[in-house]
Amino acid sequence: MITSIFLDILSSIKQHKARSFLTGFGIGWGIFILVILLGTSAGTQKGVMTMLEGFAQNSIWFYGGLTKDHDGQRKIVFDETLLQQIACIFKEHLIEITPEINLSYHTNVSYQQTSQNFSVKAVRANYHNIKLLKVSSGRLFNENDNKNTRNVAIVGEKVKEILFDHKDPIGKDICISEEFFKVVGVLESGSVFDQLEQGTIFIPLRTAIKNFNIGDDFSVFGVSLAPDSDVNLVESRIKHFLAQQLSFDIKDKKALYIFNFEQQSSMFLKLFEGLNLFFWFIGICLLLSGVIGVTNIMFVVVKERTKEIGIRKAMGAKPQSILALILFESISITVFAGFLGILVGVMGLELFDLYLQSLDMLIKDTFINFRVVIGALVILVVSGLVAGLVPANNAMKIKPIKAIQTE
Repeated sequence: MITSIFLDILSSIKQHKARSFLTGFGIGWGIFILVILLGTSAGTQKGVMTMLEGFAQNSIWFYGGLTKDHDGQRKIVFDETLLQQIACIFKEHLIEITPEINLSYHTNVSYQQTSQNFSVKAVRANYHNIKLLKVSSGRLFNENDNKNTRNVAIVGEKVKEILFDHKDPIGKDICISEEFFKVVGVLESGSVFDQLEQGTIFIPLRTAIKNFNIGDDFSVFGVSLAPDSDVNLVESRIKHFLAQQLSFDIKDKKALYIFNFEQQSSMFLKLFEGLNLFFWFIGICLLLSGVIGVTNIMFVVVKERTKEIGIRKAMGAKPQSILALILFESISITVFAGFLGILVGVMGLELFDLYLQSLDMLIKDTFINFRVVIGALVILVVSGLVAGLVPANNAMKIKPIKAIQTE
């Protein structure tokens, strides 16, 4: 019986190729768009979460801004004394606390005959325990580099390319604003977050203070917290302490900017959950338009085959076999078009991935997880059933005598 139904369906599709193609196009297009949207969204989410992985899990960064007082605007800055007070008051929660001083985004750096402007940051050795930068060659700073004010530097991959023409820079001396520094490490360029620092040079904090007379003040510091700490509570308490010590209004949003890893991760996860729901909604709406098209065509098929159905019934065909005939044809068109849509969508994402490899973007690749494919297949089968149910039910009710008399 199943073989007979399959042959009937194949014969019907062959007789009306253009109609069958146009019928299935709406379904295929809907699935194709759904695959592209969800694949791109997953790739973007992966890129954003990879970038956030560049920070320690329970980390918070504080950035001094501008506040208003009776003398006008005042810049919020921190110092070592303030950091020592924070470390003492919150010692049960803090693992690391470290400043970051950006000497300049356009500091002249040279090696032999090549010179270029780069961002130069002064940090302590424990900085890399909060911002999880890694080196592809050489080493990171240690406590002796900072303590002994050594003229050593870690360079990004972009700096290496420009100054050293891709050659190994370890042990070479570069000139930063007329001071020579020995390169001891090259930053790894594997993650999205690392890409943001590839045009940066890192030097020890005390070395920068000694050589460049930059003072002890800084506008950025970060902390990493113990795993069992309430990150949001500690953030709020440090913020209130800073407001009290630095005399700014706790409600002044421009005075202090805070990057909370946990909050940012949660925010992005909720954002992508909402985006995925929206993309599913768009995809299902497109599929519904395709289902309506399949339903209309199946009504036409039933009408065209009224006489044939009547003859089948007169020869003893059961109503269930008529129902199965129409339903299977509807499901066959829907599932075949849907599979084609999935296949073309996956191929499109693969081609898009090849294009992304040549670009320096947040999205490095796209992908579709197994659950999305299963969900799409379930939708296809259900769509086929829904599209053929009413026409099939009408076909079951056809009276053999009236059908045979139909012209």
